[in-house]
Amino acid sequence: MSTVFYLLLRRLRMPLLVLISVYSVSILGFVLIPGQDDHGNVWEMSFFHAFYFVSFMGSTIGFGEIPYAFTDAQRFWAIIAIYGTVISWLYGIGTMLAVVQDSAFQRLLIESKFKRRVKRISEPFYLICGYGETGQLLTHALSNEGIPLVIIDSDESRINEIEVSHFLLKPLAICADSACLKYLKMGGLLHPHCRGVIALTSDDQTNLSIATAVHLLNKRLRLISRAECIDVEENITSFGKNEVINPYENFSQRLSNLVEKPDLYILFDWLTGIPCEPLSQPKFPQHGTWILCGYGKFGRSIYQKLKKIGIQVIVVTPNREEIIHIEQSVRGIGVKIDVLKKAEIKQATGIIAGTNNDANNLSIIMTAKELNPAVFTIARQNQQSHHSIFEAANIDLVMQRGDVVADTIFALIRSPLFGEFGRLSAYRSNEWASKLVNRLRSLLDNKMPSLWEIRINEMDTPSVYHALQTRKNIKLKDILRNPNHRNQQLNAHALLLHRKDRGYLLPDEVHKIKLDDQILFCGHKDAYWKQRWTLKNSHLLAYLLTGKARTGGYVWQYLVKYFAKKS
Repeated sequence: MSTVFYLLLRRLRMPLLVLISVYSVSILGFVLIPGQDDHGNVWEMSFFHAFYFVSFMGSTIGFGEIPYAFTDAQRFWAIIAIYGTVISWLYGIGTMLAVVQDSAFQRLLIESKFKRRVKRISEPFYLICGYGETGQLLTHALSNEGIPLVIIDSDESRINEIEVSHFLLKPLAICADSACLKYLKMGGLLHPHCRGVIALTSDDQTNLSIATAVHLLNKRLRLISRAECIDVEENITSFGKNEVINPYENFSQRLSNLVEKPDLYILFDWLTGIPCEPLSQPKFPQHGTWILCGYGKFGRSIYQKLKKIGIQVIVVTPNREEIIHIEQSVRGIGVKIDVLKKAEIKQATGIIAGTNNDANNLSIIMTAKELNPAVFTIARQNQQSHHSIFEAANIDLVMQRGDVVADTIFALIRSPLFGEFGRLSAYRSNEWASKLVNRLRSLLDNKMPSLWEIRINEMDTPSVYHALQTRKNIKLKDILRNPNHRNQQLNAHALLLHRKDRGYLLPDEVHKIKLDDQILFCGHKDAYWKQRWTLKNSHLLAYLLTGKARTGGYVWQYLVKYFAKKS
């Protein structure tokens, strides 16, 4: 018996007992009280007639006395039965309305409906814990990609916002504590189609609790978590193959690349961007001294990264205890002109407004531009709702935690190998990145690239799988051939080949493909669909490998002749 039905019966137990008792006594009274027929003979009402009469009498329909006119005794009993049944019905209906309006019962109904809908999911989905600014950005991005989502968040207003927001694929959502094991299971933690859990709550300890539960209950799931504290980040990554995104560390690394490895910065800016949008053209700062206003988690991360690459940083903070171990610092608030002048803003290359107050950050940037119009400006945006204001401020680089985390997770989900590519390429030189950027620029036609990956197996790439059974010499360039023009390559580039727990960055075109290889590609969306056709069609792959068309159906023969004539 379902919990909802059980609770309803339990709450209505007394009203039902009263109603049954009143009906039973009323029916018994009509059976025992004698009546008269049309000829004056004594007539006793049967249980069926008594039940029939009490039924329409108790519901106040009132068909009349049946089957003969009642005696005074019967009418007296009918009066008693009328008031008894009406009162019992009012009692029962009132109790039912109270039960239906009860918050606990309504909560149970919502949970029961949510649980049934999650169980009916029949395709791969992700469970998102936390629907703050980061969760909202990521949900819209994944929804537009057609990926089913289940969302758990403790803020009811956010869950209500999901109901009225427009999504290409509506996510399932419930207002609950993300760290509660009951709701994690209800959201699909043990569901066979669940592919991963994304922990995006604003509390690092909650994200750690979610990561622990996922690892202990379903190790096959992929876990991606947000963490702003280094200790929590190290804790989550210490078990399993969890992926953690620290917005401050990520942005600090991006800023470090912007200063030291500009081409590597461009590369990751493109790979994490929105496909088919125009290629971004970032502005790069000159070498020199930087001013950092704010020395919280974000400020400390920025300071350590810039100092590591040899950049001189002057820290501006009002707290005396924060500047004890800093080489160069100015005590004060960055919104004041005299403080910025003391920090030598006129000679500075760049300024970073990194406080946790958006108004102060904007004021710092505007004041700095008044004193030094050529200074490179970076600001931390704490609230997503202030986007238009920061955009109007014409800031060179804006750090918004939600954007940083959402873009990174979106790239990881869209292409799981992207994380490994990022780790391996982070240590490469700017010259290495420059060659790749120039190669991609020639392929992309000024459009942001698409990322996709393939696995060489019978399900995902049947044509290559069967071809490898008979021949051992299929190279990477063979699956990058253009089906329209066999001697031309698709507008795509292989970024990473993963084989037996080892990754190969930028594999050569002559690299031989083996079973169970995983390959990450980057290029035009059109190239993805053309390659997909090659990987699914054995006849097309054979033609691309040998230049000779196999015997096939009429459609295939027509396509071969068409493309041969076209080329």
